[in-house]
Amino acid sequence: MTKTEKSYLYLLAFIIGLSFWHWPTFDPDLGWHLLGGKLTLLNGKVPDIDIINTFNQNWLDYHWLAQIIFFKIYNSFGYIGLQIFHGITCAFIGVSLLKLIFIIQKNNNTFLSSLIVLTICMLLLNEVSAVRPQIFAILIIINVFSLLLSNKCHKTELALSFLAAIVLCNMHVYWIFIPFLWLTLRVFPRYIDNDSFSLGYAWGGFLLIATAALLSPYGILPFGPENKFILANYALIWDYLLMPGELRNYINEMKPGLAGSHIIGLSFIFIVSTVIIYLREKSYKKNYLYFILFFISGILFIRGLKFVSIFTVLSTPIFTIAFHNLNFDIRFKKIATIFFFLLLAFFSYKTIVNFPTDESIQRSEGLPIEACSKIPTLNIQPRNGRKHVRVLTHFNYGGWCRWQMYEKDPNFDGRVTTDGRTQFVNPKHFTKQYKLHALKLGWFETLKKWDPDIYLVHIDTGLAQFLIKAQSNWKLVHQDNFFALFVPIAK
Repeated sequence: MTKTEKSYLYLLAFIIGLSFWHWPTFDPDLGWHLLGGKLTLLNGKVPDIDIINTFNQNWLDYHWLAQIIFFKIYNSFGYIGLQIFHGITCAFIGVSLLKLIFIIQKNNNTFLSSLIVLTICMLLLNEVSAVRPQIFAILIIINVFSLLLSNKCHKTELALSFLAAIVLCNMHVYWIFIPFLWLTLRVFPRYIDNDSFSLGYAWGGFLLIATAALLSPYGILPFGPENKFILANYALIWDYLLMPGELRNYINEMKPGLAGSHIIGLSFIFIVSTVIIYLREKSYKKNYLYFILFFISGILFIRGLKFVSIFTVLSTPIFTIAFHNLNFDIRFKKIATIFFFLLLAFFSYKTIVNFPTDESIQRSEGLPIEACSKIPTLNIQPRNGRKHVRVLTHFNYGGWCRWQMYEKDPNFDGRVTTDGRTQFVNPKHFTKQYKLHALKLGWFETLKKWDPDIYLVHIDTGLAQFLIKAQSNWKLVHQDNFFALFVPIAK
């Protein structure tokens, strides 16, 4: 492949990623991410007391570094700025992913196979793309992966991997994949077919990178008894692994990977089929490390949509090699240029027409912006000795509701019953919440026990219909296109 052809592919990779800014800022967690960033900057430290949820005492805010970046962008440029930033970040993800593909192919770079692998991988990433800390994690992991595969930075690869893990452990739980990559690419070969790395370097490097999560407010910083979140970065991983199946089925991103969109399912089947065909024709011994990454990331993909992006990145090596060996470049060489310019035209058009506007947040999937901004103006008083107003919310809207209440009046202490954070919360709490909104077994007992001061309900839920029909007990105080607010009528 010529340098010109590589330049064309880098341009396409950048434009495909840039087109990801078409996603509006509707992620259910973005509200509490912005609030966390605001509070961290305001107080000069990560929040410890939970001011979001009425039932939680502590806030384990391990995304704090990414949240600061999000809030600073939002504070200067609003939601439109977050969308544009998301597109730019994803553009660099596209470029980094293409660089990884070139490293894997080494001197056997072929234009059409690189083009197809890049496109399929980016289509997969697009399906799970959102303004959330995960985008930083994917960008960092791809570049660490490339660093370890390039074999050009032996003197600095350990230091850079360690630094990347330190940064990422303060952004996302995906930091664990950096020591995992080191274990796979530096430790495993020691026991199979490659002793180019000394035992001390391989295992010592792994242990060093694995300790990166200690250098965090949720590791051992600050030192002393005042740190109530010591070693929490490691406990988080255990918490994710032990998440009950019932709770996973309630949370969209934790549902099985094949329960996602058609593009996710078809892309996964295509990648797996390509690798299987390659397995039949070629010996896999030479690329056993890539198969390890493919197999483990595939299991994670099947387990949850949350890991689609991890599967995309970690399966790229074996997918690239397998697809290259199908000899598409020889069979379809004449159409490669045509296919490239069709993709370039399509994604350029998509990038331009979907440039974010200031109305993007309003055309999203029904966020409770208007309803929750109304709550601080209603002069609601806490009941039953509480010092804050208790707001009944759904899992998907609690974080946004608390953020909008804070935006409207920072002094208003309103706390939600449920938000998007699951860490160290009893899974039964979320089960009760879902049953409550769907009017399933035990819902009324939960409603009485939680005793909210105001109810935020999506108008399509069973609970909303019940409250509308029972207005002798609950008064409708607000309704918009998506949400309604009810307050209990004093008897």
